[in-house]
Amino acid sequence: MRLTLLFLTISYSLLGQFVIPVQSDTLVPKFELIGYGIADVGSTAVENAFLGKFSFGGNIDEGIKNASYERHKRLNRIGVDVQTELEFRNYQSAVFGMQRFGWLLRGGIYVNGGAVYTDDLFGLAFYGNERFLGQELSLTGSRGGAWSFRKIGLGVIDKKSKSNISLNAYSIAAYSQADLREVSLYQSEMGDSLSLRYHGFTETLIGSSPFRGWGVGIDADIRIPVQVNKGRTATIQFLLKNAGVAWLPSVQRYSADTSFSFSGFSLDQLFDLSDAYSSVNDLSDTLRIVGDTIRSIRFTPAFLQVGKLISEDNSIRVQTFYGARMYPSLVLIPQVYAGLDYRPANWISLGFSGAFGGYTGFRAGLYANMRFKGLNLALASEHIIATVLPSGTGRSLMFRINYRI
Repeated sequence: MRLTLLFLTISYSLLGQFVIPVQSDTLVPKFELIGYGIADVGSTAVENAFLGKFSFGGNIDEGIKNASYERHKRLNRIGVDVQTELEFRNYQSAVFGMQRFGWLLRGGIYVNGGAVYTDDLFGLAFYGNERFLGQELSLTGSRGGAWSFRKIGLGVIDKKSKSNISLNAYSIAAYSQADLREVSLYQSEMGDSLSLRYHGFTETLIGSSPFRGWGVGIDADIRIPVQVNKGRTATIQFLLKNAGVAWLPSVQRYSADTSFSFSGFSLDQLFDLSDAYSSVNDLSDTLRIVGDTIRSIRFTPAFLQVGKLISEDNSIRVQTFYGARMYPSLVLIPQVYAGLDYRPANWISLGFSGAFGGYTGFRAGLYANMRFKGLNLALASEHIIATVLPSGTGRSLMFRINYRI
């Protein structure tokens, strides 16, 4: 059923987190290589058993569908994040003739976004209309967006504080957005008449090239020392990533603001173009959907995080970290987080974190940060309990590597 495609557009939206706390220090090496990767999916209602088969193939039987559908509330959230980034820092050079500043080069691949949708949209997409004959379904309030892009950035870094800023160039591979501001659907118990009221739009970046759009933006990592008590300071980080604008030269947009009723067709026949209509244009004309190809400028999905960092220079075995993060341009709610970092030995740190918000409810995370000569390696999961349970509503795996010369 073609309404499933609408759910796919909204639900396969992507979001990223940075749960592994950054280690701050005053050491100034000659060069530094930093890389990280994130694979993260979460929902307030859709279980892992459903997401796994939906993503990688397999039979989604009634039991799997029912288990997820019964967890849905009126409005639900879902999100996914897959991204990787590599950064090279040169502390030996003097930028603008000033020894205090070095330079950095970073690049990455990102897919992120977010969505809010109603339980009726999930039911209609995955059960079809027969289950809901004689009922009015509301899709109102469902909205979301998704991005896929690549980045390369060049910037400067303060050698002492590690604060840095870079100017980035983006190539946009994919973009989509949907906003169902007011959509209701009623089909008679016999299935032979339909009433539809809708106001909303969808947008999709089109084209055959993997570089379908272009953009510019900035990354900024500002670190400020704050006096905690006599002889102790904490470092507060203001992190901004991928804040910019994108030029999208060819976007397919469909919009409608109308209501009508007709009889003689079931919902399945309406979306079966081979039975009822000769072309997509005929269907669009009948439903009074306006389609157009436009040029568009959109804000890229910027990520903002403010939080306390872990200090490598501190001899205390247990440290706290906390903060808040959000994607201002996406529909997901801000997330707050807090955790404890425990250092049983100089070469390893273990941590526990809790977070609330984003695209799920409460999340519990674990991480391990191992330090060798010139090398730091960290592994984490922000959704550790849900990751190992088929009935969980998310999976999360992250790594970060830091090599200094």
